[in-house]
Amino acid sequence: MTKKKASALTVSRRSIFLLRQFGKGEQLDLPDNCIMEFPDAKRDDTIGTCADKYKRFVVHFKPETGYYAGGEYRFEFDVRDVPDYPERPPKVTCLTRVWHPNIALDGRVCHNYLQANEAYGSGCGYTSALGLSHLVLAVLTMFDISKDHHSDSFNPADPLNTEAAQQFSRDESAFERTVRQYVKDYAGPVVIPPWCLAADD
Repeated sequence: MTKKKASALTVSRRSIFLLRQFGKGEQLDLPDNCIMEFPDAKRDDTIGTCADKYKRFVVHFKPETGYYAGGEYRFEFDVRDVPDYPERPPKVTCLTRVWHPNIALDGRVCHNYLQANEAYGSGCGYTSALGLSHLVLAVLTMFDISKDHHSDSFNPADPLNTEAAQQFSRDESAFERTVRQYVKDYAGPVVIPPWCLAADD
């Protein structure tokens, strides 16, 4: 009698972590001025609630105060090519062209929470204990800047856009004017297909 091998469904730690982070409501713990988009969701919901849907998501963020207020900024969080996530941070790209010392014009983002701990020393970089909500919020605080307040995540001393960093250090009023022009030119609202919205949006 031939024995049949039992087939086991292997679920990666990455998938389990994503499913736990999003839960049934497909929402992270984010403020009301954020909207979640799942670009890989299908109109006919063939992906459903499996982890593949969550391996790439976009946060639409509308700051209410500061230099960047009035714009809509889109950040893509992508772990499709990060098989050892959550031990390693997701790839984060700013899809909106923005004038910011820590965001390159091609969308690359510089934030210590997007670097593995060994890049900064223990306790200073990315750790899976952050969870997705805290990681997203940390990235969004990069826009928390006004004449009276600069968030710790706004760091012109460690720039990707050196021209923006130099302008900020030399003439903050001119920096603000450039930011406002970028808001006007590039940070307009984006239409999201309804099937790509989170269940609660």
